[in-house]
Amino acid sequence: MEMKKNIIFIFLALIIGALFAFYVFKGINITLADSIRDNFVNFYQIGVFRKYNNAYKLHDKYPESKIFKDESFYYVYIGMAYDEEIGLFYEKYYQTNNINYYKKRVKINGKCLNKIKDYEKLVNKNLKDDLISSYNKNVLNIYQKECL
Repeated sequence: MEMKKNIIFIFLALIIGALFAFYVFKGINITLADSIRDNFVNFYQIGVFRKYNNAYKLHDKYPESKIFKDESFYYVYIGMAYDEEIGLFYEKYYQTNNINYYKKRVKINGKCLNKIKDYEKLVNKNLKDDLISSYNKNVLNIYQKECL
C-alpha cells in the first residue's frame, strides 16, 4: 500500500511539474517571437538606381519619397511601416493610385524602432488617404534623422 501512495505522489508531482514547465516555456517562446518581430520594419521601395539623377527624377514624381544611398545604389522609398494595420493601409493606397512598390523588410535598432512606434501611435488614430503623403514623409524623416 505504501508503494502505491509513493507512485501516485510521484505521478502527481510529474504532472504538476510538466504543467508548470509548459506555462513557463510557452511565455518564453512568445516573448522570443515578439522580440524577433520587433526589430523589423517594412520599407516601400519604388526604385533603385546607380545614378543619383535617375533617383531624383523618381523623387520629383513622388515628393513624399526619400532617397537613401548605400555603397553602390540609390534607393527611393515612398513609405515605411512597423504596424501591420498601417502597412496594409499604405499598400491599399499605393495599389489604388497605381504606385508600383517593392515591400522590403529591414532590421533596425531598438532606439530607432521606438521613435517609429511612437509616431505610428499618433498616425494610427487618424488614418486618412489625403494625409498619407504627410505620413510617409514624416516617418522617412524620422528614420533618416534617428536611425542613420
